[in-house]
Amino acid sequence: MQKIFNSATGRYVSPTGRVGKRIIKIASPKKKSFISPIGKSTSSGSTKKSFFSPISSIEITSPKKLSKGSKESIDILVDVACEELDSVRRSKLLGRGTEGSVYIHCILNNCNYVVKVQYDAEDPDEPPLYDVLRKEMKKTNIAHNAGLAPKIYKVLKCDKNILTLMDLVKGQTLAKEYSTLKGVTVDRLIHAIGRLHDLGIYHSDLNPQNIIVDNNKITFIDFGIRNKKYLKQYDFASLLYYMPSYAIQNDNITEFIYVRVVQVLRGYNDTVSKHIVSIWESDKIEYENKMNMIRDYILEKVYQDTFL
Repeated sequence: MQKIFNSATGRYVSPTGRVGKRIIKIASPKKKSFISPIGKSTSSGSTKKSFFSPISSIEITSPKKLSKGSKESIDILVDVACEELDSVRRSKLLGRGTEGSVYIHCILNNCNYVVKVQYDAEDPDEPPLYDVLRKEMKKTNIAHNAGLAPKIYKVLKCDKNILTLMDLVKGQTLAKEYSTLKGVTVDRLIHAIGRLHDLGIYHSDLNPQNIIVDNNKITFIDFGIRNKKYLKQYDFASLLYYMPSYAIQNDNITEFIYVRVVQVLRGYNDTVSKHIVSIWESDKIEYENKMNMIRDYILEKVYQDTFL
């Protein structure tokens, strides 16, 4: 059976509808062919036979549907609106701090989300809170992609309130877990801070309340955003600043944290790091005084914006 060349598709086809091998051939501009739509009469009144299967015999597949619980469907479904603020406030309170309150948020019976509600005082001497939280969202989601922080889905301005929708983080804060901490968790913490820095991210508000521990898994929350440049040393110095207040709970782990952080700071060639290391390694200072001296030094140099 002789095949017929279809210039529209560049294929040889047989009258029975089987498609032959495709060839690279450009039809002559002088030769024009016209195939009318299936079932539609030509100008002569006759219906031109199509070499292709009729539409009725072709199985039409719908676009791929997102399975329930898939990452794509979660990204689409997870949301919060200003109209939900009252219902959010009636939800289970997870925690309350100076910056705002955190509530459990359920979406389609999935309660693995939280909404943080913060009041925007609109301080003229400070950048707008909404802008600050948008920057925090960007920083946090970079850390989330590395498994170091929850995902923030949305930052929403509702009049004087700012709503932040994010994943619920399982576990307890380092502050609550401090009395039972083990050395392996401290090593994971130091390693996790280093991974943040490798991503070019500096927490800049690293304290035990902003570190979640769950079976030695470390998760960082409430990333700080400031107008000055923070270096890697600042995060470690901040960690040391808060440790003396937890020393009574677990003296051994506090010392272990100092030892590990000092090992890191020893590799930094800056004035603050060198001074912290010199205090810790000094034989002339009583051990009980070392942590407080380092804390006072950090307070002076770091928290008074003289950290270099």
